[in-house]
Amino acid sequence: ERFKPPIVRLALKTIFDINARIHCLLVDKLLDFAKEYKISSILKSIEDSLINSRKCKHFNYQQKIELAYKYGLEDLKNNFCQLNNSIELIEKNLNIVSLHSEFKDQLKRKLAFIKPW
Repeated sequence: ERFKPPIVRLALKTIFDINARIHCLLVDKLLDFAKEYKISSILKSIEDSLINSRKCKHFNYQQKIELAYKYGLEDLKNNFCQLNNSIELIEKNLNIVSLHSEFKDQLKRKLAFIKPW
């Protein structure tokens, strides 16, 4: 990678601190940049923030899932699948019409595995 990780982390911390106060950062643009230039540390930092940080709380469930599938954020995909740990919750999420189709397929497989027949 062209950038030293400490510099990238500092830049991301600054970006997400600003973003926590004003919701103007276009995370998808930052993800586009990171993916285009193959800067995995930025992708990983954003993914971690989307999973763990309250700084990204203005993103709803569906927006985070869309970002996960659009940018191949595997940890984020798996995190959402693990959060759906009951039959009722999975069925509720499967009823969301606009939910990403690949995520619905993943939930259907999980439901088939845990649902007693």
